[in-house]
Amino acid sequence: MAAHVMWKWDPTDLPAGTRVGHWVIVGRLGRGGYGVVYLVRGVGVLRRHAALKLALQPGTVSRRLEREVELLSRVKHPNVARLLDAGHWHMPGTGERLPFVVMEHVPGPGVEDWLRLRDGRVQEALKLFKQSALALHAVHEAGAFHRDVKGENLLVDENGRLVLVDLGVGDYEGAAPLTATPLPPGTSTHRSPEALRFQRENLDDFHARYEFRLADDLYALGVTWYRALTQTFPFEDQPPADAHRARLGGQLPTAPAVLNPCVPQGVSALVLRLLAPRPEDRPASAREVAEAVDVLLRRGEPEVRAHLFPRNEEVMPHARPTEDGAPRRKPTRRGGAFVLVAALVAVLAVGLCARSRLPSASTPPIQEGPLMRESKTPSNPSLAPEAEPSSLDLDFMRSLAVAVCLVTTGCASVPVTPTWPQDCPREALTAMGIRGFGPGTQGYVTLDINRPGGVSEFDDFRAGPIVSVINKFDEVDLLPLGTKLYGHMWTGGEKIQAYWTQAELPWGQKMPVCMVLGFDERGGYWKEPGTYPGAFKISRQAPMTVTRRFERPE
Repeated sequence: MAAHVMWKWDPTDLPAGTRVGHWVIVGRLGRGGYGVVYLVRGVGVLRRHAALKLALQPGTVSRRLEREVELLSRVKHPNVARLLDAGHWHMPGTGERLPFVVMEHVPGPGVEDWLRLRDGRVQEALKLFKQSALALHAVHEAGAFHRDVKGENLLVDENGRLVLVDLGVGDYEGAAPLTATPLPPGTSTHRSPEALRFQRENLDDFHARYEFRLADDLYALGVTWYRALTQTFPFEDQPPADAHRARLGGQLPTAPAVLNPCVPQGVSALVLRLLAPRPEDRPASAREVAEAVDVLLRRGEPEVRAHLFPRNEEVMPHARPTEDGAPRRKPTRRGGAFVLVAALVAVLAVGLCARSRLPSASTPPIQEGPLMRESKTPSNPSLAPEAEPSSLDLDFMRSLAVAVCLVTTGCASVPVTPTWPQDCPREALTAMGIRGFGPGTQGYVTLDINRPGGVSEFDDFRAGPIVSVINKFDEVDLLPLGTKLYGHMWTGGEKIQAYWTQAELPWGQKMPVCMVLGFDERGGYWKEPGTYPGAFKISRQAPMTVTRRFERPE
């Protein structure tokens, strides 16, 4: 009975109509590593919609939310979310008090999605660029750091106003330390090269703490606008191991103007300036960035008035203009089976690219000017990883392709027979290691992305391909919540087997992984009462473990 009470009042799944302070929940907007965000409506004289963030649990998580309240009270700027209310919610039946904060609700997408889905002009992008820099400068002026600048935290409303949100992992001068890891919380793809080097150099020092600086926020702003203008992350045109080596080694990514010819050279140079490998080569402040963007806007050159993403796809071969972040493809009559096989082929392609070591496109000369100098920092070979990843385990990938092909498309003939057990490919181990986790790391997944449900709810599943989503991970910062997992289920033995071989991060980046259903690396999960031939009953949410070997499924 107690378990049902706890689930009923799970802070991540409060039903509409629940009252929290002076606010009534309308629906859930999203969830992060430390809090869940709801759309709420004020009661009494507060009849307005707002965004309410509720801490997931007491302790450090609650203190982070209380810190966010302090940060929001310090920063007052039209491009930063306004603080409306704050307090504590007494969770019925538990005696726990969870802090909450209420902010203005911005009913719009992140800046990257806004630009991708809108047939906008470069001029519009620059106006948003300027607003994002001014918002970040306001945070810095308050003696604080945001520490998680990214497209999802730069929302655009219906009037074209950009709003910086989510200061949940922010910090300010004099604040009590909350981080128990070398690096502070944040998004790994947006971390500066100096932060990544510090992490690598202090892996064995539990007490080491990275001193976050203004230059780290500016680098993250550069990553955000690089992706907003090109629809790809810096170095994403390279295999993961090479990309990581390039970031550590002090290289600049391919210029945005090369990936998207519609980006003016001056804008491209400014973004690369933000991504300078050495922090001293980046702008001195976010205000300087805003001033540089303003200069580009005032020029009024024809290229500024051009469309950023023309509808002609040939102009943007690297663009990914679909809502889910995947490459745009022509309509097809094939079903989900074709999509899954294509996904496995993509995993195989990643490994083949890792072997070919193709060089990236050359970067054109950068025009001289304020904040637009080309960095002349040489690559430092001593910062490269010590070991090269080995070649892809092609037998493993072929075996998985065979399994999916036989189940989903009924292939007439396949020249490869699956062999078991299968060691996790070196490329998958390398990709996971780059993100900081490996065999033994655990978490929980929603087994079928189309059938979400509570932890106490059970459903019938069948053998075959499956797309799951991570909703809890031992190291939240290393593999974000909401990451999709592509794999396969088997049901013929005493236990249910599920193997996942590809992950798709929330921003669309894919990577090979080795994960199994269950509490340990051998995998396997007991069937629940009510299982019948052809289907099996299991909790919709189940444990997952990173493994170094896939055993023979039954």
